[in-house]
Amino acid sequence: MQKYLLPISVILLPIITWLIYFRLGLYAFLNFNNQKPTSIFFVLIISPIFEEIVFRGVLLDFLAKILNNNIIISSIINIIFTAFHYYNNDKLLYLSLVFSCGTIFTVIKIKYNKIIYPIFLHIYYNAFFIYLN
Repeated sequence: MQKYLLPISVILLPIITWLIYFRLGLYAFLNFNNQKPTSIFFVLIISPIFEEIVFRGVLLDFLAKILNNNIIISSIINIIFTAFHYYNNDKLLYLSLVFSCGTIFTVIKIKYNKIIYPIFLHIYYNAFFIYLN
């Protein structure tokens, strides 16, 4: 099952989020219709790279040196990651999805020990929602 973690998360993560958000009509915060290309570039490329380097790169590596429990490390990182996204939307459902996605990104970073996988997954995830709009 572990060897299928990355492919499953690439396929299922956006689909599950889409089902929750778009089917429940909770996608108002995802309005890219009148955005400048630079804004879309920022959301699509710059933000995921920056966030993953900070959260799954620097913070994860730092916490791994002082803590020896991946569950605690993941929880700390993803609470901070979710708080970082609070400015986008303060709805509990949105924040729980951000926490869930962050957890998947963290598990993938811990399992494969490569920051590039969560970066690409985060970019893919953001691109999926820009495409849907």
